[in-house]
Amino acid sequence: MFWRAVMFWVRLVFRIVFWGSLVLAGVWVWNRGVDDAVQDAQSAVAYWVGYWQEQRVVYEQQVELAKRFGAAGMREAGGWGGRRGREGWR
Repeated sequence: MFWRAVMFWVRLVFRIVFWGSLVLAGVWVWNRGVDDAVQDAQSAVAYWVGYWQEQRVVYEQQVELAKRFGAAGMREAGGWGGRRGREGWR
């Protein structure tokens, strides 16, 4: 019984969010016009694609550093504690 009540509210929230977002998108297109709405959507997508590409470059640099130093090299340098980890706090 409890499971059904919880799932009812979860489904209700998801439906409200879904239909609300569709109504909001429709109102946005109605107010801006189709051409301006498409232009806004294109600029938003271009912004997020650029952000994603920057983050991908940062991730690839981190992977390259990890490959270069390796896990043992980081431990020896004191990066992940290692044997010197407990000595440092005294």
